[in-house]
Amino acid sequence: MTDQVVVEPSSNGVGSEPVVRASLSNQVAERLRNDIANRKILPGARLVQDELCRRYGTSRMPVRDALRQLTHEGILERQGHQLVVASLGVEDLEQVHSLTAVLHGWASGQAASVASDAELAELADICQTGLETEDPFEFGRLSMEFHRKINLLAHSQRLIRLLIFLERTRPRTTPIITPEDMAPSKASHQAIMAAILARDADLAERLTRSLR
Repeated sequence: MTDQVVVEPSSNGVGSEPVVRASLSNQVAERLRNDIANRKILPGARLVQDELCRRYGTSRMPVRDALRQLTHEGILERQGHQLVVASLGVEDLEQVHSLTAVLHGWASGQAASVASDAELAELADICQTGLETEDPFEFGRLSMEFHRKINLLAHSQRLIRLLIFLERTRPRTTPIITPEDMAPSKASHQAIMAAILARDADLAERLTRSLR
C-alpha cells in the first residue's frame, strides 16, 4: 500500500475591491475544483456561467475569473465557444503521482538538512503517535499529517505551491490503510524518521520517494 501524502481583512480605501473580488474568485475556483475532483461535476461536462453563479451563490465576475484560473491549470478546456471539464486519464494521474513522489522526497531531504532540532522533535512525536495506533483510519490520518509536516519543514513556499497545484487534480481524501498494510507502512515511517533525525538528506529522500 502506498502512503498518499498530501496542505491557508482588507483595509478601507483605494484598491480594496479587487482584493475582495480576488478572494471570491479563489473561493469559487476552490469549490469548483473540488466538485470536479470528487466527480460531482463529470469530465466532459459543459460549464455555463449563469448556472455556476446559481450553484455557488455569487455574481458572474468571480465565476469568470475562476473559470479562467481552472483553464490555466488544465482542469478545464475550451471546445469551440464552450468550456468543458477536461478528462484526466490514467497516464495523467500516473504523472501526478510520479511528480508528487519526487517533491515529497525532496522535502524529506530538505527537512533533514534545514529543520531545527525542535521542529524535528515535533515531527518525531507525530511519527510515534502513528506507530502506536492500531486504528487503520487514524493511522491514515496521521500518515498524512506526518508527510504534511515534513513538507512544511522543508521551509520552501515554492514546494508548497507546487504540491497544492498537483493535489488539485485529484480528490483530497484520507488514504485507506488496511490492517495488513499498517506494519510495512509503519516500518517505512520509522526508517524515514530515523534518516531525517540522522540528518541524512540523501537517504531520507530515497526512502520517501520509494513510498510511491
